[in-house]
Amino acid sequence: MFAQTDASLSLCYVDHHDNAYDWAAAQAAEPTKTGAAQLVGYARRVQEIKIIPSMSR
Repeated sequence: MFAQTDASLSLCYVDHHDNAYDWAAAQAAEPTKTGAAQLVGYARRVQEIKIIPSMSR
């Protein structure tokens, strides 16, 4: 995955296609006052909820 600006192209992450896109979906490039690259990661939490069918009808 690359981060591109008008003046540069930076390599940010290397992996297989789906893994790289999953990683990129959880990141954001935020502008800084100095012009330096700043990547911010967002944590994702997936929780499985099991639904037990009702015994009464």
